[in-house]
Amino acid sequence: MEEESGEGRAEWMLALPCLAIMLASALLPVMGECCIELFSGAAILTLGLRWHNVPVVAPWDLKYGSRWDVLQHGWRLEEALRKGFLALVHMGTPCTSSTFARSPQCRDWDYRRGYPWLKGGDKELVRVGNELIDWMVR
Repeated sequence: MEEESGEGRAEWMLALPCLAIMLASALLPVMGECCIELFSGAAILTLGLRWHNVPVVAPWDLKYGSRWDVLQHGWRLEEALRKGFLALVHMGTPCTSSTFARSPQCRDWDYRRGYPWLKGGDKELVRVGNELIDWMVR
């Protein structure tokens, strides 16, 4: 298993348990249920939960590296759910293509999966956005 990197994470995050390590090691049994924040950005929800002594694991965000890409490694999250490790998963959906506030828009109510005439970078944003939405719904 790849070694976890703390690069780009706030110091307080480094003390949080890492979901991948918990799943891989019988020496680190999880007692009870934890919360996790996906697409966390600055991880404000994780910080707030921690301040209120709610059990949390290290948040996931692609900005910390490909290791935290739910499209590649979401199976770890699914396994944690099946094993009962997670009581709450908050998904702060990236809105690069999903928001109607974006200009120019990439989708609307009639074209929820994206405008068929999109090209280049916008078409790729919609494709990735749709994959993330499909993963979250599943």
